Amino acid sequence: MIAPLDHPLAAEDRVTLAQLAEHDLLLEPPGTAFRDDLDAQASVVGVTLTTKAEVDGMRLVASLAFEGFGAAVLPASAAPRLNTGSRPWKIVGVDGLTRRSVGLVRRRRGLPSAPARALTDVLRRTVAAEAEHQAGIYFAADTS
Repeated sequence: MIAPLDHPLAAEDRVTLAQLAEHDLLLEPPGTAFRDDLDAQASVVGVTLTTKAEVDGMRLVASLAFEGFGAAVLPASAAPRLNTGSRPWKIVGVDGLTRRSVGLVRRRRGLPSAPARALTDVLRRTVAAEAEHQAGIYFAADTS
């Protein structure tokens, strides 16, 4: 979660889903994969997250949080290591959330083209190199 320094949740290093439910949040709208997964996990612990704004697009949700418009729950990949924006903010861990898995999909039959293989290689090398430097990002070896 990203919170502007003047937000009450920024006083914490880690919060629970129940603590998040006490505040209006910047979130993607229902029907998006990230929001639906977040709502399902909140439901398991008996809470409902409320929104300050539902914004279509994770990048825009993140930008609003970076600019101080409110706290936002984001995947770790959307929370940069450096503090950007006109107002300072803090990354706060959220207990009770399961790890998301993000993968690269390709068709079963046929070989990928040379450009597709090159892009796959660049993506894997980049994630492997950067994962150790960003909290919440974990690199899994090829599972194909």
